Amino acid sequence: MEITGTVLKSLPKETIEGKKGPLVKRGMVIETLGQYPKQVAIEFWGDKGDDLMKLKKGQEVTVAFDLSSREHNGRYFTSVSGYKITPAGDSEVGAPKAKPPVQRTVEPDPVHNGSFGNDEDDQLPF
Repeated sequence: MEITGTVLKSLPKETIEGKKGPLVKRGMVIETLGQYPKQVAIEFWGDKGDDLMKLKKGQEVTVAFDLSSREHNGRYFTSVSGYKITPAGDSEVGAPKAKPPVQRTVEPDPVHNGSFGNDEDDQLPF
């Protein structure tokens, strides 16, 4: 999934001890565009959080993310985990460029010359 919005702030770096060693998490808050903007906190794990250092407050970005929920003591908690940040107007390196649309013209049917419904030329018996 993707979401586009304006960067409001970058959240502090957190280091969490995991089973396989320390895990680094960074986060950011963006505000969506539109008539009813929403603020969304997005977390980035590992080296993906390093991209947040390049962003500025007020910059428009598109973030690709995954949603996940888990249950704890009868309550559900949802995480928004980002995996790619693209500044507005930029494209991914190596991404295919969009081709211009092909213009096609429709020619009239040569048998009918663009006119239908002329019963005088109708030679069919039914």
